[in-house]
Amino acid sequence: MSEEEDLFKEIIDEGVTENSVSGITVKMKQAAVKMTPWKKFLAIIFFIGGGLAVIGGMMSLFSGYSGAAFQGFINLLTGGLYIYLGTLLLKSANSMGNFGKNGGIHHLEDSMTEQANFWKVSGVVTIVIIALSILAAIIVAAIIGSGGINSFNRF
Repeated sequence: MSEEEDLFKEIIDEGVTENSVSGITVKMKQAAVKMTPWKKFLAIIFFIGGGLAVIGGMMSLFSGYSGAAFQGFINLLTGGLYIYLGTLLLKSANSMGNFGKNGGIHHLEDSMTEQANFWKVSGVVTIVIIALSILAAIIVAAIIGSGGINSFNRF
């Protein structure tokens, strides 16, 4: 039996409609099962990191120091973002696990939708961080260029 015939034997036929394509293989389902615990692990890491950032942010906000309030606000935003990303990853993991164990193309579709949202949010955040970093570099260069570097000697 050829490799191509083996591949066709592995195909799980879940029906073909104009919005779906058949061709889910046993290996694809096995990979779905294998990646599920790793997605859940990373989601938990996101929850822990986000929770710690929120706690740190609250402590900074209520510390009474004027400079700490801004940092606290940034920590709250960062923590909230991490918790949201963890939620997207956990939803994707749960749907992927259901697909791997029970089949059902709708589970795969749900997982991929949540995964796409995760990467879209991650990409937008990365673009914002890059833009803010470039802006900060321009501001620092302008301060240094104007001779204002002496004001940094206080720190």
